[in-house]
Amino acid sequence: EASNDDASIPCFTHSGQLFVGGLAWETTEDSLRSYFRQFGPLKHVVVKEGRGFAFVNFRNPNDAETVLACPQHLVDQKSIDIKPYTKHN
Repeated sequence: EASNDDASIPCFTHSGQLFVGGLAWETTEDSLRSYFRQFGPLKHVVVKEGRGFAFVNFRNPNDAETVLACPQHLVDQKSIDIKPYTKHN
């Protein structure tokens, strides 16, 4: 029975990395870093310029889970879409 509970725990909890989509075109690494640092220390922020998405990696994976628990995020006056990072994002 415990194995069923373990199976429902997403693997991202060990990485602390998030996929961030729906970015405003003017969003930069600095503006994302400024927004996400309120949740905890960051390892990396990489914005894919001209593509509207980014990757944010927290030092503590629990901080990434805190971000995911928030229902809405606004960066540069735009609502963004945040998901656990998987290789399929």
